[in-house]
This record gives sequence, structure tokens and C-alpha cells, in this order.
Amino acid sequence: MTYPDFGISLYGTLNTRYDVDVSDAEETLETFEASDEHAALLDIPTGSPVVRIRRDASDTKGRIVEHAVDLFAASRIRFTLKATGYVRLSAAG
Repeated sequence: MTYPDFGISLYGTLNTRYDVDVSDAEETLETFEASDEHAALLDIPTGSPVVRIRRDASDTKGRIVEHAVDLFAASRIRFTLKATGYVRLSAAG
């Protein structure tokens, strides 16, 4: 069995091994209070703030090549964002 090279990114692996060019990704960040299950998994008190990131990435043919849902304890995360080109802003009301 051949194992992936963990020194390269997921998108780099998709490109070099499978000739898939990821062209864009849409991510949604939202906060909520940890349920009992989430709190146990993250080792935080129930009701603590958590951040959920949902991501779908597409290739140049419009196919979804990555779908991810990540959950973080809000007290243990920092975001650094960089945008180029067109940026769509949205806010929940």
C-alpha cells in the first residue's frame, strides 16, 4: 500500500497525483454553544462557544472535490484570512 506524502497539502496532492485543479472553495463560519456531545469531544464545558467551519471546494470542471465540517473550541483558535479578487460579504440577520 502506498501512503500519501504528508509534507504536501491536500490540494497539492489532488493536483500532482490525480491531476485535479482546485479552483475555488466556499467556507461558512458559524458560532454556537457546545452540546454535551461536542463538549465531550473537544474537552470543554457544555455550553462553551464553538466555531464550525463548513467547506466545499470545486475543481475547474465544477465538481465538488472536498466537503469538510470542522469544529473548534472558540478559546483555542485564531483565524488569519487573505482574500484576492472578488470577495462576497454576507451577514446573518
